[in-house]
Order: sequence, then C-alpha cells, then structure tokens
Amino acid sequence: MPILRKTINLAVSGNTLIPTDSVTMLSTTDAGVQGENQAVMLHVAVPVDWQTLTVRLRVISESGSYDESVDAVANVIDMPIKQGVAVPGHITVSLLGLQLISAGNYAIRKTADCKSLVIKESKIPIDAIPLLYPQVFEALKSEVQTQTVHTITGSGGALVTRVDNQTVNVNVTGTGGDMLQANYANGTGSANINKVDHAMSADNAVSGWNSLAQTLTFLSAADAPTFTATTSADLRGIISVPMKIKLNQTTDKYFIVTAISATTITLYGGTDYILVSAPVNNVFYSLVKAPFGFPLDPNKWTVSTVNTDVLSQLTPAINQWYNVGSVSLSVPIGAWKLKYSATVQIVHTGTTSGTILTTLSNTNNTKGAEELSSGSQVMGASGGLSIVASIDKSNYINLSSKTAYYLNLQSQIAGADGIYFLGSAYGGATIISATCAYL
Repeated sequence: MPILRKTINLAVSGNTLIPTDSVTMLSTTDAGVQGENQAVMLHVAVPVDWQTLTVRLRVISESGSYDESVDAVANVIDMPIKQGVAVPGHITVSLLGLQLISAGNYAIRKTADCKSLVIKESKIPIDAIPLLYPQVFEALKSEVQTQTVHTITGSGGALVTRVDNQTVNVNVTGTGGDMLQANYANGTGSANINKVDHAMSADNAVSGWNSLAQTLTFLSAADAPTFTATTSADLRGIISVPMKIKLNQTTDKYFIVTAISATTITLYGGTDYILVSAPVNNVFYSLVKAPFGFPLDPNKWTVSTVNTDVLSQLTPAINQWYNVGSVSLSVPIGAWKLKYSATVQIVHTGTTSGTILTTLSNTNNTKGAEELSSGSQVMGASGGLSIVASIDKSNYINLSSKTAYYLNLQSQIAGADGIYFLGSAYGGATIISATCAYL
C-alpha cells in the first residue's frame, strides 16, 4: 500500500532555511508526521545565485548521524527523511552549495541552515487511515478485529468498529502532527500497539548553533593559539574546516576549526580564547558565518609580530639574504591572509646606483613567494647612495602545519655599508601579520 507523504517546504532566506506553507509561503509549525520510514519529504528550490554550484541537502541528528541528498536536479531537491537518521530530537537541515576542487573533492561555498526542526516520538498509533499509516492500520485492525473504518472526525480521531459491533474511538490530541498521542479505549481489556510514530515540529531557534552530542577532551596547547582535542567519535561527517565551535570551560569560548581527523579536532582560538586542560562542556558547532555571539572582528583572529627598533645588517654580502633583526612570525594551521609592512634602507658611500630586495619566506636565508617579495632601486645618483623605501605586501596561504615566516633583506650592491629595517622612528614599525581567512 503506498505511503501518503507529508512534504515540508523549505525556503532560502540569506543563510537560513525557513519551513514554509506551500500556499502562503509563510512560516509554519505544521511539519507533519512520520508514521512510516521516509514518509516526510523535504523540498527546496535552489536559489538562482546558487545554480552555478553543486547543491545538496544534508540532515544531521543530535546523535551525529546524518543523511545527504543526491545533487539537485532541475534546481530542485526532494529528500525523504529516514527514521534511522533523524529520530529523535533536534535536527539540522543544511543546504550546501559546493564547488568541485578536484576529482571527488568539494569546497563549501554557500550554506543555508534550518535548526528549528524537532523529531518527537510517540509509541502509540494516532490514526488508522490506511493511506497514511498502512502498517499501523493493519496492526490496529488485527488487534480489535475491525471490519469497518469510519471517516475521520474532529481533529483527527477515527471510529473503528469491531466484529461484535463495539466501537473503539481513536483520538488524536494536538494538530497537524505537532505533538502526537492517542488513546485506544476498547471494551475487552487493554490493547497497546507497539508502533513507533514520529512528529516533527518547527520551533524558533535562530541562533545558528547546533548542539553536538559527541564529547571533546582537551589534548594539547603546544601550538597555542591553536589547540587540539580528542573526539569521542569520528566527526568528519558532521564537522569540517572552517566551521565554528562554541564550548564552555567555566565561560563560553569560541573557536574556528582548522583541521579534523577521525580522532582529533584542531581549534584556533584567536586572541581571546584558550582551550585549557579541563572538562569541555556544552559543545555546539555552526555552518553559518555569524552565529549568535561569535566575534567577527578580524583583529581578534590575527597573529602578528611588531618591531619598532632600527635593525641592521652591516657590510652585507652581495646577493645574500639576511633575516635582519630575526624578525619572524609563526603562523598556525589553516588558511590565512599573510601580510608584512616595513620601512627599509640600504647605504653605500661609494656608489651611485643599487637595489635592495625584501621577501617574506619560510626560511631565514632564501627568497619567498613572488607575491611576498619586493625591490627598490636607485640609478644615476651623485655621491654616496642611500635608498629608503616603504614596503607593504600580502598574499593568501593555506598551511597543514604550523610554519615560521621570516622577513629577509638582500643587498644587490657589492660593498654596501649596511641594510636596515628603520622601525617606527623613520616611518613605521616592522610588522608581520596573519589574519584568519575563514571569517
């Protein structure tokens, strides 16, 4: 016997999926019932500005189990909810816009989330309509030896007549499947049909945070401000880089996920949040850009080194890189906007032309990437030579391990008197900074 499915329409509004009535398109809490596996369908139309991406729908339960749809077809997704995935408790429904990076590998470019759906469980059948509950109806018919099912009355009750002409009234409390409960009042002793039904309702949760059922345990702060924690289960099907984490260790703390494996999660705490060797409570995760309470000030998610002194390398060899003043910055795991700014100088009392080069490199005596390298040159001067230049360069990087970056200088004049970072007294401090690119 076919299942009469209940469809929950979801509409995209910014970064949010909103359950809507298919006629009025207004928000509704009538999310239907799930008397049979896959009896509740999720329906969403892909927005126009998503249609260049691969779009899928993902359902995640409180327990961490999840199910994901196939790719959208004709810019529409219809996805049944499976009982084994979404029962019971809160679920998160996420629309994911994916971009293919390499064979089988995708990057998330857009998300829209619905965190207001709840699965509730009732162990008694609520309605004996054969099309809606074929298995429930058959069990109920056998239990009371029914031959006739009368029409539904009131808010969903049904009259079932037994062969001895005694009538059983099956009543439903609540409306639309919000909270489901039934009474089976028979005349021949108790009868209880052990059929599990599920009611799904929408609440008003809009914080952007999803509760994580699994636990985290502090592992290491060796690479602070990046921290590691062990996980009680493999979370890679739920959490990925660069989601956000909220947890409590006496106070609420916020982190950005920068790496994850089957047993370990790596978290960046910015300038304000430190994971310590103490119990980790009330863990939440978020797919959205700005979940409630999460600070988005880039300065809070930046590592930097600032040196205001005059730093020098006297009588430098020609074409040799020097890490003058040992200016460097350790950059944690993850994606970053790496930047440096400095006022540099080269002095030579016996020549009239020359060049000074600057680079940010992951070694202290070589040139780094072209995007992080610069040069200044003077030709045709009279008398001695002094070149002063202000340098400001930046580039995006992605690191799989903590890496040191060194700010190096090079003279391209034989016999130069010195090369310098001039510091704040001559224009500006020497600065290297890395701002998290996941914001």
